[in-house]
Amino acid sequence: MMATRTVLLLVVGLCAIGAVNWATWHDLQRPPLAAADGAAWLPFAAIRKAGEGWEFPPDLAAHEGHETVLSGVLFTLPQLVHGGLMDGAVLGPPSRFGCCGLSCDARPQFLVFVDLPTPQPAPAKNRRARVTGTLRLQREGGGWTATTLEGARVELLADAP
Repeated sequence: MMATRTVLLLVVGLCAIGAVNWATWHDLQRPPLAAADGAAWLPFAAIRKAGEGWEFPPDLAAHEGHETVLSGVLFTLPQLVHGGLMDGAVLGPPSRFGCCGLSCDARPQFLVFVDLPTPQPAPAKNRRARVTGTLRLQREGGGWTATTLEGARVELLADAP
């Protein structure tokens, strides 16, 4: 009886350890461009270079011209900050917070240009933010990014990821 109980506890313990390991592995396998509120970051990974321009996946193209909400890391660029006010910025996926910034992965398909209708105070450092705006796809290429949130409203979030 005691041996059966010990074996049962051992099996349950091994199953629990296995479940924790599987859950951890599963979380690591999840794409770093996980869905935020509104449109997901995941479709941005499927943007492909097409000659001089860009080719967009259907699920992202379906959002074009619609209000879109993305949460990520807001990067201010010196050329867009004048007198402490930013005219625009670049939004990257949440995985960019705490990493080496834009140099982590500067591919334009993983960055969204934040087009502000009026200048607003620039944060002193890269910040987590929720940005709402009209999604525009830059099919012709040549810009800083493959996508833009036009007429954007920026809500700065707490720094803790």
